[in-house]
Amino acid sequence: MGATAKLTLFFGKAVTVGLALAAVAILSRQYLLGPSAEANVASTASPPTIRSFSEAVAIAAPAVVNVYVDRIQLRQRQSLVPRDPQFQRFAGGTLLSTQLINRQVLGSGVILREDGIIVTNFHVVFEADNINVALWDGRVTQARVIGVDEETDLALLKVDYDNLPTLETPDQPLLVGDVVLAIGNPLGLGKTVTMGIVSATGRSDLKVSLYETLIQTDAAINEGNSGGALINPDGRIVGINTAVGTLRNRNPNEAPQNAEGISFAIPIETVLSVANTLIEDGVIVRGWLGTVLSDSANRATRRAAGVPGVTVVGVYQGEPAEAAGLQAGDYITRMDGQSVSDRVTAYRLIANTLPGTRMSIEYWRDGQQFVTEADIVLRTPATNKLPPSG
Repeated sequence: MGATAKLTLFFGKAVTVGLALAAVAILSRQYLLGPSAEANVASTASPPTIRSFSEAVAIAAPAVVNVYVDRIQLRQRQSLVPRDPQFQRFAGGTLLSTQLINRQVLGSGVILREDGIIVTNFHVVFEADNINVALWDGRVTQARVIGVDEETDLALLKVDYDNLPTLETPDQPLLVGDVVLAIGNPLGLGKTVTMGIVSATGRSDLKVSLYETLIQTDAAINEGNSGGALINPDGRIVGINTAVGTLRNRNPNEAPQNAEGISFAIPIETVLSVANTLIEDGVIVRGWLGTVLSDSANRATRRAAGVPGVTVVGVYQGEPAEAAGLQAGDYITRMDGQSVSDRVTAYRLIANTLPGTRMSIEYWRDGQQFVTEADIVLRTPATNKLPPSG
């Protein structure tokens, strides 16, 4: 090969290597520094869309009301009596003075019908002497109680107004992870909106109400939120806010503390079912067996039965369960031919059975299976009394 050819080959290799190194340098710079300036300009020109929930709040807020309840309590206290024996003899001994105390309770409510029917929590209006409702437009009026169901912690109020705003219900079922907004009257501040997500559905064993399948959220709930609306981002109602989670202290003398980020709401399906029954019949009719049930079970009993069930932990004297021969420790697997895998299902089956109906019950005791029948009676809670209408 001549000198000229060798020189040409040398320069060709040098140019090739130089181009390769330049390409590597450009790619490395892009990797380290991110998108190019042109890309940054383009992204700045079209920022991502951030959704606001103002439209949902504007739709739902007019149907949420503030509830102010007066509970007037009579308190007696001992008055100071002069030490003069003559005066004490004249006064007849110790003097007691009577004092009326008005304990005001804050709450919220949701307008269910245009003719002034409002739903709130039973614990808000319980033992109320006077109930005032503040509407979204500033009007304040007295409300009267037209029906209560303490088992689900719901109550219906009536105000004498027409053409009031109401809320629609969603078309799709509520799912864990869905965004929700809580609207209410916390701490008497008036219309307040907090946001969270659905943490769980179907929560039970919370001692909020007997027949509970509650929605759990992390939307902030405070005193006064009870009875307010839980809505979705479309402004449709999914539940009624009812309680916050509490942490039980080891010391029984100390009051429980609220758990952060845990609050509960009654599903709108339950609310509407109870409300419609109260409006049509004036009372909720539920069956009663007279048992206290638990989801826990003895391993040997569960193994012998081979299927899920509930354990009887207590039987009320003189009630159908006792007459049917049920005892504490019995493991119930079926009621009226239906499987009962948890206490909520069992309680609901009993409640939905009309009083006067005979219910067949399959249960296990000491490794043996038995079948009995019980006469379901009307459940009449001891505290199920209509509060004064005010």
